[in-house]
Amino acid sequence: MKKCVILFVAMMVSVGLLFSQGVYEKDYDEFWKILDDYYPGTVLAEKDGLDLKALEEGGREQVKNAKSVEEFALILRNIAKKFTYIDYIDIALGSNGGENIGSSRNTPSHQYIPSIKTVVFSVKSLLFGEEYLSKVINSIEEVEHIVFDLTSCNSITNNLDPILSPFGGSWTYTYKGYAKSEEIAASYPDIVVSKTDKSSKAYGYGLKTALQRTVEYEYGEGTIEGKAKDAKRWILVGNLTGFGADYLASFAKETGWATVVGTRSPGNGTGLPFCSFTLPNTNIVVSFNPIVLDDGKGDLKTKTGNMPDVLAKGGKSALSVCIEMIENN
Repeated sequence: MKKCVILFVAMMVSVGLLFSQGVYEKDYDEFWKILDDYYPGTVLAEKDGLDLKALEEGGREQVKNAKSVEEFALILRNIAKKFTYIDYIDIALGSNGGENIGSSRNTPSHQYIPSIKTVVFSVKSLLFGEEYLSKVINSIEEVEHIVFDLTSCNSITNNLDPILSPFGGSWTYTYKGYAKSEEIAASYPDIVVSKTDKSSKAYGYGLKTALQRTVEYEYGEGTIEGKAKDAKRWILVGNLTGFGADYLASFAKETGWATVVGTRSPGNGTGLPFCSFTLPNTNIVVSFNPIVLDDGKGDLKTKTGNMPDVLAKGGKSALSVCIEMIENN
């Protein structure tokens, strides 16, 4: 009797593994279909030398041996890493934490330099209370320069209000970009879609939908008081300045809201949330930015990056270059 029970359990385990492997392979096919249909970087990666067929086949062999959803998700994450230099792909099992508004870890630290009447905010996330900046700035007697250090800010959020609203004013920001899917591009607010020019590099990258987005920011009088409201604003950037922070830097440069100093940032900030797809059998969520930006010179920002107003050269940090400019002003 014991042998029969053991044999039955072994058979059930084998059937379970075979079922799971079939499920993983189906979701693996769906994962690649999502990338082919919507992720803007597949053709670009292939043109840059990434062998997509070999990557897909190699992953498929690993999927055949996956014994858990976690192991399957890890395989997908390793594939996603191959595209990171173009644009981030997130692979999530349920809630993965992220940024939480009001969390103390999101609040910027600050330093006041009295000799140059400058306050420097080190910003790690854009999710902090809108009252924070004005509370700090209004507590300082003399402020002529305000610096936002975004060199280590890779904030997923696209909410610019904590930075912009304390200063008040009205701002209009327009940018152009491309997508694989007209349907997804058109689903975002403030976007007008058209057909990509067939002679453009974007069309050659498989991005057949062109788009333009215009955003209006209205903040009224603001909450910063006195002369500090007219202080010179600076934004510091680098290769780790991503997503929402990269978008803020682009906005600041194009509108003149601040002078941007540092090195090239990735150029992946669209000011829009990621699009997300749930794999039907494992409930793994695949998320990415479906839009890439035009760099204004005939190429994509994912290739050329965002160039600051003032380039930090000779190994100097963005902050040291900014302080030198303020001291020499």
